[in-house]
Amino acid sequence: MKESSAAPAKKRVAVVTGTRAEYGLLRPVIRKLLESDALTPRVLVTGAHLREAYGRTVAEIEADGVPIAARLDILTHGDGPLALPETVADAIGQFSRWFYENRPAALLVLGDRYEIFAAAQAAAMTGVPIAHISGGDVTRSAADEYYRHCITKMAALHFPAARTRPGGWCAWARRRIPCATWAAWGMRTSAPWKKWTWTL
Repeated sequence: MKESSAAPAKKRVAVVTGTRAEYGLLRPVIRKLLESDALTPRVLVTGAHLREAYGRTVAEIEADGVPIAARLDILTHGDGPLALPETVADAIGQFSRWFYENRPAALLVLGDRYEIFAAAQAAAMTGVPIAHISGGDVTRSAADEYYRHCITKMAALHFPAARTRPGGWCAWARRRIPCATWAAWGMRTSAPWKKWTWTL
């Protein structure tokens, strides 16, 4: 599972994807990372991507020619009442081991699904700084809402929704509602970030 250290001295950024929808949003970011002189992506594929029942969409990543650093199969716990917590626990274990063995400079995640929540927890507990895309979005009455807030609190670098996007973090900040105060505090007090520049 450990990668060779003989690769060029670019900073390695782990990028986690678990679904087709999220990969579609990450695709241009991954392409930019592949073109970077300073950074290189290590794409970790997990979740629905690896399952025939969900279309085995890892094939789309392969078709794009994106190098896959690891395939972490976490959907092995059935659909009973403990399936979700057991899946998250399994994912934390698998991601933690990969981060410990490969020591990426950062983890880049998008959104709010449980597998992203698990990857972020693993990164936080193994000392890997987290960059979070789409913190501050809103999914009312869904578990994704608190997963996203937890990821934001663990992250050190934030790429919130565009200023014009309704309901995005920037919109909250402009309106100065209580959530904005909490989010702004979270942005200021999140985890420490190693001093290096993202060059895309």
